[in-house]
Amino acid sequence: MKAKSPQDVYGYQSQCPNFQQCPLCFGCRNYDVSVVKCVENCGTDKKKNVCNTEKHKAELVAKFITKEAIKI
Repeated sequence: MKAKSPQDVYGYQSQCPNFQQCPLCFGCRNYDVSVVKCVENCGTDKKKNVCNTEKHKAELVAKFITKEAIKI
């Protein structure tokens, strides 16, 4: 089984104007059940297309991205 890449997500492929990619899982962080297009397009495969914002909170993602790698 191939690992998921940023290009595998439907929001990226369709160039959705509401798509905001999560740097950790590559899913859409702007998924909203009240928007019909979101449910129709990305709601069919949430595990692949939608970020779990419960796990990937914005403040934690920001710390993860800006943290410098220190090699010993």
